[in-house]
Amino acid sequence: MALSTAAAAKPARSDTIKPVEKLVAISYARVSTAGQATDDTSGIERQELAIRQWLQQHPDYELGREIQHVGSGAKSGRFEWFIDELQQGRLPQGACLVVEKISRLTRQDLDAAFRELFRIFDAGGAVAACEIGGDVLTKLGGQSFDRLSGALQRARGEYEERRDRKMGSDAKKRREIAEGGKPFKARDKGTRCASYPFWLDFDERTRQF
Repeated sequence: MALSTAAAAKPARSDTIKPVEKLVAISYARVSTAGQATDDTSGIERQELAIRQWLQQHPDYELGREIQHVGSGAKSGRFEWFIDELQQGRLPQGACLVVEKISRLTRQDLDAAFRELFRIFDAGGAVAACEIGGDVLTKLGGQSFDRLSGALQRARGEYEERRDRKMGSDAKKRREIAEGGKPFKARDKGTRCASYPFWLDFDERTRQF
């Protein structure tokens, strides 16, 4: 029996469902010193665990890359690679930089921190920090701005407090040295690291600072 014209024109049914493409998440973990990178309580491992939990809570994202960085959070220009890849199309628009805490993202002063965030957003990127709810931020405004501002201020305050404490300690040691004191132990033979700072000269021959 011949098919009717209407039946013949009906397209064949397809059971194939095109999978939905997920958004890209970039895991970013940072420590200030190489020593911290091996410290489970304050280093890379704890941060990556928080980011893995964030991924479980955001199934529309998949992990595209894991970045581990050793360096100061107060230093600018650490995300030029992220901005460049977004602008050049090597990362898709909407790619999200995920951090455990805002302090892992930046410890710059507020003006510099916001300038860097605006550049990321203008390039088509996003940022999420687990400590302030893990919301994906693509712009600054509303309640997200208030939470972000508070976290940035705390991060900067912590940096300044540690910096001032370290500068005070170094100044005290310099005074002690000038007065003939020896506030540091000499480097033990065979050890890899000195127990005194880089700015202090030590004569290995006389064993004197």
